[in-house]
Amino acid sequence: MAKLAKKDLTCRIVDDMPEPFRRLKVHFNSAVERLADAFKTIGSSADNVRLGARQVASASNHSAERAGKQAAALEEAAAALGQITTAVAKTAKGLGSAKGAAAAARNDALQGKETIRQVSDAMAEIERSWARMGEIIAVIEENAFQTNIHALNACIGVKQLASFLSDEPRSLKVKDRLPVLD
Repeated sequence: MAKLAKKDLTCRIVDDMPEPFRRLKVHFNSAVERLADAFKTIGSSADNVRLGARQVASASNHSAERAGKQAAALEEAAAALGQITTAVAKTAKGLGSAKGAAAAARNDALQGKETIRQVSDAMAEIERSWARMGEIIAVIEENAFQTNIHALNACIGVKQLASFLSDEPRSLKVKDRLPVLD
């Protein structure tokens, strides 16, 4: 019991016991074994939570990197649109033709429309990435909740075992003192 109180889950009762205490020995050894298994399960769950957290961090970094690349591409498209607008203005001025200016304006509008579509697609992809991250975080939170439940159950089991072990010897002593009735 002293070893168990010091959190040694490898302790077992190995010495032979008098007949009244043999059942207590079996129950104690079984309970300590189950407690050790529960803590192994808790450790494994904690490892899974850490792995999930790393995956979320990696996905977040990847999403941020992609968003940065998309912003750079959008900036380049805006600069190109600015250059095209300047070129169209020079061409229209040089030609002096209203028809040429109208055609250039139409082209600018079409390119602007395409740029807006690309921006919209990029934003939709970012929203999908955040939704996936939310799902991963929900799974991690569920794993953490389950781990807490396992730890709570293990604590309850230890308390019940301790209560059982503290009551068992007393009940045997009382039985030994009672007169035998025929």
